[in-house]
Amino acid sequence: MFTQQIRSYLRDVGAREYLRCRVSPFVPEARQRSNMAHGQPGFGLNHLCFLLIFSVVRSRTLCEPLESVDNGVISCVRNDIELSCRAICQHGYTFETHVETVSRHCDFTSGKWTVPDPIPRCLPNCSQRLLANVSDQSITASSSWRGNNSARYNTAFARLTNETVPGGVGWRAGSDDIRQFIQVDFGEETQICEIVMAAGSFGPQSTRKEYVSHFRIIHSLDGRRWDTYFDGTYKDKFLSANTDTEPVVTQILECPFSVRYIQINPLSWKNHITMRFDIIGVRHRSTSSVVSCRPLFPPVDGSVICEELEEDYVCTIRCNDGYEFSSGSKKLIRRRCEPQFGTWDIVTDIPTCEIKKTTFTQSTSEAAGVTDRSQTPLTTSVFSSDRITHPEPIEYSCKELESDCRAHPNGDFQACADCHYYATCSEGYLYVRPCPTRLEFDARKQQCVWKSTTCADS
Repeated sequence: MFTQQIRSYLRDVGAREYLRCRVSPFVPEARQRSNMAHGQPGFGLNHLCFLLIFSVVRSRTLCEPLESVDNGVISCVRNDIELSCRAICQHGYTFETHVETVSRHCDFTSGKWTVPDPIPRCLPNCSQRLLANVSDQSITASSSWRGNNSARYNTAFARLTNETVPGGVGWRAGSDDIRQFIQVDFGEETQICEIVMAAGSFGPQSTRKEYVSHFRIIHSLDGRRWDTYFDGTYKDKFLSANTDTEPVVTQILECPFSVRYIQINPLSWKNHITMRFDIIGVRHRSTSSVVSCRPLFPPVDGSVICEELEEDYVCTIRCNDGYEFSSGSKKLIRRRCEPQFGTWDIVTDIPTCEIKKTTFTQSTSEAAGVTDRSQTPLTTSVFSSDRITHPEPIEYSCKELESDCRAHPNGDFQACADCHYYATCSEGYLYVRPCPTRLEFDARKQQCVWKSTTCADS
């Protein structure tokens, strides 16, 4: 293992450290001449420099790879000192901690992450109307009205949208007191973000009003231990609901929470405890976690972006601004891992990143007076009945550098390197991501398609 660390380090930064050592003032040239004069070249400058590199390698420890994140994207950048990683959730998902970006840093000297906690889960956006997928048997109550028209007041009519049961008014408690409640069993852990409360539905021509004006929330994960809703200030928060002029009210919960069971406990009401409601949140459905594939380490002065794609775990590697791969053939390198076996499609080492060689060839964009690569207009061809007509300009710029995202809003853009890739700008950071196999990104349609109309290479 230690030999592998040495080889890896010498390949990535050893040459750089060696050059620094050659010009370092603490290895005097006189010492080198003296050693050579006494027939001891093995203990000369070269040997001392190797010992210096060897001691640096011994002081550096490889970081443990981060765990992959379902429905998330991890981007890591590496230099001589540390590995810095950022994670974002894919479109339609949000971190369970409600932050936009999660960062992790690992110091090569200690080999430890500054924050040892795993990256939070990416959950679907908290915007699902949960009662639409709950059975009638999962909605129960402390009591229900047994008087006249009782069939119109049972829990089956409690849903805010009850078109499937016409003629329903809503749930009405068997008695009007503060011990009444209506309960939902989601059957699995569910995150609750909003409660929508509505008055009883008596038809558009009716002036009759029955509704709940204040309520509290009681919830449980196991049906045995119950807690009240805590908003960060009050451990048993009382929430306002309907009025004569507000028949439908949405309470956005400042502190979303996870439950299996939830109870709505009316505290005040008009005429009778009658209500309809809905709960906005997201189910914590179990997903097939990619536990056997972890993000790859990027080369020094390079970055890697890893995410689930189709049925595999894919990492896209690129060099930082001002650098290029030593192979010189590609701007982007992709590695694909099969989650079932944890094996990568290519096992050869990732090429190192080197400072770009200066060239004196004037590019087309420079000749045209365009200096900002991200603002270079793309040209596409119009396809009609499999026949190519004249090309037309498209007002979609591609993104290649980290700085390209600093002046643009969040979103997906064409990647300059290849039609198969697209660039996601998120909070000023650049994430270069691949499309599924054989597809290309179309900036106009904002999706991966068979043939892009906004990529110059299509």
